[in-house]
Amino acid sequence: MFGALHRPLWSDERPPRAAGWRRFGDDLLETIDAISPKAPVVGVGHSLGGIATALAAARRPERFRALVLIDPVLITPLRIALYNRATWLLPPKRALLRATRRRREVWPDRAAAFANLRDKRLFREVDDAGLSDCVAAMVADAREGVRLRFPREWEAAIFARAPRAWGALAKLADVPTLAIRASRSTLVNAAVWARWRRTSPGARFETVPGTHLVPIERPAEIAALVRGFLGGLGDRVRTPAVD
Repeated sequence: MFGALHRPLWSDERPPRAAGWRRFGDDLLETIDAISPKAPVVGVGHSLGGIATALAAARRPERFRALVLIDPVLITPLRIALYNRATWLLPPKRALLRATRRRREVWPDRAAAFANLRDKRLFREVDDAGLSDCVAAMVADAREGVRLRFPREWEAAIFARAPRAWGALAKLADVPTLAIRASRSTLVNAAVWARWRRTSPGARFETVPGTHLVPIERPAEIAALVRGFLGGLGDRVRTPAVD
C-alpha cells in the first residue's frame, strides 16, 4: 500500500492562476508507474484525490484493478460551464477564492494549529483523534513554528477551476468501482448522485452519514465498506494504492 502526494506537496512549481485537474491524474499515473510498474493497483481517492483517480483510470484503465471514489468533487455540466466561465456571476466562488488566499498558514506549534482548527466549522464533526491526525499530516516544521504543507495559493488555483470528470466516469465500465457519498455532502448532492448512478450503472453506490470529511469523521465505517467491496472482488484485487 502506498500514498500518492499531490503536486503542491512535492513540486516547487509556482501555482498557476487556475489549475487544470487533469494534471493531478497524470501525476498519479506517474507515481503508479514508478512504484508498481507491472501490477495494476486499487485506486482509493477522496475529494480532489477521487477526481484524480477517476481521470487516471479513464486514461489508462489497465493500471487499475478497482476504484474507490469517496465524495469526489463532482458538479453538473451546466454548473461546470458557469463556474469556469463566469466568475463575476458567482459571488460564492469569489468568496471561496478570497477566503482561501487569506487562510491562516502559520502557527507557533502543532498545539496552536490544533486549537485553531478545532473551532473551524469544517472540522466540527471530526473527533480529537482524527483532528490530531489531520494536523500531523497538514503542517510541517518551519522557521516561524509550523506551516501548512499544502500552499494556500495552490489550493486557490485548484478552486478556481471546476473539474470535468463525467466523461472519465463514463469510461470506467470495466473497472470495478465503489462510489461513496457523505449524506450531508455539499459536493455530491442529490442531482449529482443521481447523474453518477446513470453514468456508472455497474458501480456500487453507498451513502455514509457525515459531511465531506466523512473519511476522517467515520474512518472505521469507510474502511469496512472498502474492505467488503475489495473482498467481494476476490483474486482480482491484491495490492491497493491510496491516493
